[in-house]
Amino acid sequence: MFKNSPLASKYQTKIEDLHAAANRIIRWWRPLHSRMAEINETRRRNKAATNIQRVYRGFALRRLLRPDIRKKLTELGSVIAKARHSLLEIRSAYIIQRAWRKVLYKRVCAEKAKTRNKASTRIQSLWRGFWVRSHTPLRFTYGEAVFLTAVCKALRNSHFILKMYRPCGIVCPKSDHAFNRDYRK
Repeated sequence: MFKNSPLASKYQTKIEDLHAAANRIIRWWRPLHSRMAEINETRRRNKAATNIQRVYRGFALRRLLRPDIRKKLTELGSVIAKARHSLLEIRSAYIIQRAWRKVLYKRVCAEKAKTRNKASTRIQSLWRGFWVRSHTPLRFTYGEAVFLTAVCKALRNSHFILKMYRPCGIVCPKSDHAFNRDYRK
């Protein structure tokens, strides 16, 4: 019914173009794919042949070696393994020692910095005290200074006593509504 219509012939030509494009891609891909498969197969066979040759050479060498040489080689291998183990122990000791020296170095550096900071603080405080004493006029007489020193000492002592004998809790009297101006009945 619609076979000979212009719409059907238009789509038929598009479908034929798509088939031609697909065939062109297939003609390009098939030789490429077969060549890649051939290369992969050659690689697999070479790898298998190398494996077989390696195993056979080991077998032939073991058969060729005399038992006394085989025994000497075994002993040599065990000596080498022990030497490797001892070298590994020495290397681990070096690593641990290096880490410990690093810790000690950091401690010494921190201690030096702390000492430097304390020294600089002491120097600064001495300088400030000297500067204040040399640049401010005497405000108090000797008697006033002695009195103020005694008052400061008494305050320090009272503060110490208050700190030492601090009450364990504060007891508040019962709330009395008569003295509370915000309380309303």
